[in-house]
Amino acid sequence: MTTSTLPIILCGKSGKMGQAIVSAVQSQPGMEIVGATSRHEPLAGILLSLPASLTATSVIVDFSHTSLTTSHLSEAIKHKIPYVLGCTGLSPNAKAALQDAASHIPVFYAPNFSLGAAVMKWLAVRASTLLPTADIVIQDIHHKEKKDAPSGTALGLKEAMLETLRLASNGGQPPENAIQTVSVRAGTIFGEHTVSFMLHGESLEVTHKAESRSIFAHGALKAAQFIKVHPPGLYGMENMLGIR
Repeated sequence: MTTSTLPIILCGKSGKMGQAIVSAVQSQPGMEIVGATSRHEPLAGILLSLPASLTATSVIVDFSHTSLTTSHLSEAIKHKIPYVLGCTGLSPNAKAALQDAASHIPVFYAPNFSLGAAVMKWLAVRASTLLPTADIVIQDIHHKEKKDAPSGTALGLKEAMLETLRLASNGGQPPENAIQTVSVRAGTIFGEHTVSFMLHGESLEVTHKAESRSIFAHGALKAAQFIKVHPPGLYGMENMLGIR
């Protein structure tokens, strides 16, 4: 490994996203996986087996399981390693741990590492600003093996647009059915999200389709490069793309 190579410590190497990360690293110069855990394997043992000089320059990329998020964050803080998280369906405790860790180390969290999906969210939020009276429907379609529904991407879209609607109503609470979510789990679709704005006599749709799991892997590696040169804080795709 050369001095310009970014060492990656991968959590969840045996999962589908873990395997996609391995393939993405192999096809991308300037990165190397120096340690890896299986999906339910603790991180502590891997970190103890690596030289301190190596962990000091590494980034953790975690696609393991939400039950391990808090312990992995603790290890990242202990060893002062920047941390990228791609697990969805986080518990309230895991979300609180993310916020706490961000005061110690750079933390990058995204339920979807697709660059196109991040731009889609930005467009949808802008549309909700311009069309505050529209009925909004979010549809998320994923393969039948995906456990969480709605997806993290759908929940992030809803949360961002609800905040926009609150601001548009001067802090008021949007109607309970202002944004509806429909989830479909079928087939082998990697991910498809559509936000529909229903108006009187017309509608507007914003759609993103993921055609390969590799787009998420390459996005996660871009995130690793991004936080490696940033101070402690909680970052997302909007920060990386500069579209906040």
